[in-house]
Amino acid sequence: NVHFSKAVNIDNGYVLKKFRSLFGDKTFVTNFKYGCDIKIFYAQLESKKDRYNRIVCNRSWNEIHQNSLVIEALNLLDKNDIDFECSFIDQPPEELEFMSTHADLVESGKVKFLERLNSLEMADLLRNSDIYISASRSDGTSVSLLEAMASGKIVVTTDYPANLELISPGENGFIFRNGDAFSLFRTIDQILKLDDNALSIIRERAQKTALQNGDWSVQSKM
Repeated sequence: NVHFSKAVNIDNGYVLKKFRSLFGDKTFVTNFKYGCDIKIFYAQLESKKDRYNRIVCNRSWNEIHQNSLVIEALNLLDKNDIDFECSFIDQPPEELEFMSTHADLVESGKVKFLERLNSLEMADLLRNSDIYISASRSDGTSVSLLEAMASGKIVVTTDYPANLELISPGENGFIFRNGDAFSLFRTIDQILKLDDNALSIIRERAQKTALQNGDWSVQSKM
């Protein structure tokens, strides 16, 4: 399709470099970055929280998003007696045999599968969650990641280079090795062991990043 296009928009610096390396300078490219609706997703941060173990994953169940890998990591948390609850904002495919081996997570109520939500419903769920996870093996500027950061969540995503344009590991979020469930498990375990003050600082930095780099009302005027 690129060869037949007069112009292409790319929303991420890393993806732009990869595009140029593959297709050169013949195609006109804009670098228009996306954003989220800050008015909906921005949330006032609580001064202190009693727990940080409510997890949300809102990526759809397709191969690129690797939600099954998240389930594997949650299973490791459960096997190590680490308390958590996780909501997936999509129903897994009925034919996904993988889920049958982790049915106890659903039966215990530790894992829930919700229907797709609109923006207001998603913002409300994020406000009542603590950790946002995306295991997508490839991404550009992730709008769902920006929404979670604007909500002041502790965000966890893969070390795919495009994500590093938003995430400074340990500063405003966390990363794990792409495709590695054990790495994700260790990362969540690390987060749950941090004290409230350290987590509050990370959440504040995440919000600041979203406000500076992901406000759709600003990006759409550029």
